[in-house]
Amino acid sequence: MILTHTIDRSVRRVLHMGLAPEESTGKLRGYFEHLRRFERADSVIRIYGNHVYVFDGDVLVTVLGLPDEYRGCLQDAMTQRVCAAGA
Repeated sequence: MILTHTIDRSVRRVLHMGLAPEESTGKLRGYFEHLRRFERADSVIRIYGNHVYVFDGDVLVTVLGLPDEYRGCLQDAMTQRVCAAGA
């Protein structure tokens, strides 16, 4: 049995710690823009782990697998994020 509070905590973590479109560049940024064409304009999209999460406000709508071709780009973006936070 999965506990609701565990799921809620995981969803909050993704929403607050996931990579946002404005934190991405290049190929990964293009992927975010591609996703945006299929979602509502006010949807919140985050990448966390190897998954793409789409929210309507703070409500999780769907989870997609991140295509393999973008995983290296994600690593680069996360490294830049950590370096920027440490500066």
